[in-house]
Amino acid sequence: MKEILPQPPSLRHTRRTGGVGDRAQQKLALAHRGAGDLTRALHHIDTARSNGRFETPLQRVQIETAQAHILLTDPATRAAGRFALDRAAGIAVQYGLQHQLRSINTIRSSKECA
Repeated sequence: MKEILPQPPSLRHTRRTGGVGDRAQQKLALAHRGAGDLTRALHHIDTARSNGRFETPLQRVQIETAQAHILLTDPATRAAGRFALDRAAGIAVQYGLQHQLRSINTIRSSKECA
């Protein structure tokens, strides 16, 4: 008889979110952004936000930054992207997340944010 082992937390989490974890959804969103498919990028980031539990400041900064980066790509949503980036920067400063703040500043200095 085959022994049934408990699933590791990562697999339970994957099944709960419909097949792809929240962090993976963020990565898919940014990959679609890089490929120029903003519709799919926004879909994946929205899925990550609605399914995810962003309990730590780092997680909140990461999801805000990812969404901001996508919004900054389209001139029609650029203002919302700047606002989201400002929110992410505020959290990063508040909690001393210097590496995240450097990434945010790199995005701010890109041509997309100009």
